[in-house]
Amino acid sequence: MPYITKGLREIVDPQLVAVLDTVAPLDNTQEVPHAGVLNYIFTQLALAAIGEKVSYARVNAVVGAFECAKLELYRRIAVPYENTKRAENGDVYGEDEDIDPRGMRETIIGPV
Repeated sequence: MPYITKGLREIVDPQLVAVLDTVAPLDNTQEVPHAGVLNYIFTQLALAAIGEKVSYARVNAVVGAFECAKLELYRRIAVPYENTKRAENGDVYGEDEDIDPRGMRETIIGPV
């Protein structure tokens, strides 16, 4: 979870602002601006977090942090966006909010 204490945010945020201010003016003509730069920053953070004592636990902790950050970003940003698009364009899974996987299987491959 990205929900660190206010005290930690006060320490970390000024450093992040410096990075963001550096990245913002870079070329953003690509459809997804700065994807390579983001990848580089993520990689450098991961390498710093793992440090010189590479171990399964350290690698697992960093991968887990990235995975949880990805999931939370998806939950907070992508899901509401997808819900808006579903409302605008119609649901591809049918009208019911809850999908019965058995019914889905029958729809895809026919009656069982």
